[in-house]
Amino acid sequence: MITVLVYDKTQRSDAILEEAEQQAGVIFHQAGIEVVWRNCSRASLDVQLDRCRLLDDNHFVLSILANGQRKTAEVFGVAFLGEDGRGSYSDIFLQPILDLRGTEGTSEATLLGAVAAHEIGHLLLGPNSHSIMGVMSAQWQRVQLNELAMGSFWINPDQAARMRARVLGAVQKPSVQLAARRPVD
Repeated sequence: MITVLVYDKTQRSDAILEEAEQQAGVIFHQAGIEVVWRNCSRASLDVQLDRCRLLDDNHFVLSILANGQRKTAEVFGVAFLGEDGRGSYSDIFLQPILDLRGTEGTSEATLLGAVAAHEIGHLLLGPNSHSIMGVMSAQWQRVQLNELAMGSFWINPDQAARMRARVLGAVQKPSVQLAARRPVD
């Protein structure tokens, strides 16, 4: 199990965030990983600071930003990895998601959830973790958007096994390291 602390700087509706979290949760569930989502935005009335801290290597931060520094227009988010290839922080950018919604029948919440799963996937897999197909594809083309709209967007079995091993390894050795981070799209 992993815990994702969500900081929404765009103030999306709770319904959109819940649907996005469900979308990402289904993707991770199919990979054998359960996700606990915690809304840690200041606007949230239920924020309890003690629940919104990184406690171990299976806690991650996902910030939703209106826009961000992107290398190309196709970048929807970034995961920050340390020299050791591990990380806890990721950002996703709302504007390119809004620009793409409706393509191939995808909604804002569906895209937001898939992008969240992709960036958290980088945190679990480390560098060089793009795949040819599925959620971890480097670029989402019409094929990937069709899969997403049909509910068949997945993490490939090899990557799912690596993610589960990473989660299990973190349970056996808890520690949060605050080292210099480098971004991975």
